Amino acid sequence: MLPRGTGWSIRSIGALTVCQATLMVGLGLLITGPARHLWPLTAEDGVNESLAHARTATLTTLSSIASEAGNTMTVIAVTLATCLGLILIPRLPRWRESVFLAVAVSLQSAVFLVITFAVDRHRPEVHRLDGSLPTSSYTSGHTGAATALYGGLAVLAASRLRGPWRTVVVCLLCAVPLLVGLARLYRACTIPPTSPAASSTEACRC
Repeated sequence: MLPRGTGWSIRSIGALTVCQATLMVGLGLLITGPARHLWPLTAEDGVNESLAHARTATLTTLSSIASEAGNTMTVIAVTLATCLGLILIPRLPRWRESVFLAVAVSLQSAVFLVITFAVDRHRPEVHRLDGSLPTSSYTSGHTGAATALYGGLAVLAASRLRGPWRTVVVCLLCAVPLLVGLARLYRACTIPPTSPAASSTEACRC
């Protein structure tokens, strides 16, 4: 028998996910359609070129490390390890927290696929450090995945940890998606508005 309130939670999460996907698809169609000739979208090329000209060996290495935090395999591995840890390590398995994290990451992937299918947006027309990628630049999949995972971990840390370390851990976890977004911009894998868009919508759902 399912715990009381499970049905309401499923309906709420489902409705929020549909609203998120609809909002992001609508925003993407606006960006690639009527608003594409408006500022600040017209300034994107200049930003991308400035970031490309500012590249250094050190920054490129750091951006690669940060970008890996939102990589698909990294997100899957961290999610799986955390969920297994929540179930196997405590005396009483923390099923609720494990399901929360798994669902957050899974729904982000589903929403990302819907958006990618509905909105086709080119990647920056400068040298891309990660080569040719199969998906469009809207939205940033790495940033969205990082927000779902590390934002979810931040929620769990805030609810479970006590003492001064709680603030430190939560702030560090919340900083990861920002670093991933900046790394993707630096590496010319996404266009400026797409990283904030991915982060903000995932943060709202978490």
